[in-house]
Amino acid sequence: MNGESLVSKNSVGLYLRGKGVRVSSRLVPQLDEKAKEILEAAIKRAELNGRSTVMVQDL
Repeated sequence: MNGESLVSKNSVGLYLRGKGVRVSSRLVPQLDEKAKEILEAAIKRAELNGRSTVMVQDL
């Protein structure tokens, strides 16, 4: 899944424009990286707890 985005540029844009703000072209790639960091940390926490299922408490 390397190179694939987890965050939809269109969804982020619609959400932010709906809040009355503009979207920087650099926002979505950075948001995508942050989402991947959060998920990687959640995977590690689940594994440390002996699970192969990532759960809400792992976030």
